Amino acid sequence: MAESLMGQKGSSYTMAGNLHHGASVALDTAHTNSMIDLVESDTCKPFIIPIVGLLVGAAMMQAPKATTMGKLILYFGAQSFMNIF
Repeated sequence: MAESLMGQKGSSYTMAGNLHHGASVALDTAHTNSMIDLVESDTCKPFIIPIVGLLVGAAMMQAPKATTMGKLILYFGAQSFMNIF
């Protein structure tokens, strides 16, 4: 039954992969997104969360009902930038 859940050995139709020794892995690397390579660089990785925080906070401040939450998210993004340095 476990074999039917994970697919046949060597099958690329499931997210689970098989190592060459027959052991199973949780995620086959052939199914990962190629954009992860861009994010994995050490120069870009620290800036992702602050930039997203600033953009989401600025967008939320445009709506009158979400102004307070937008300010908090904008503050979080700015503080995250300061934490990098």
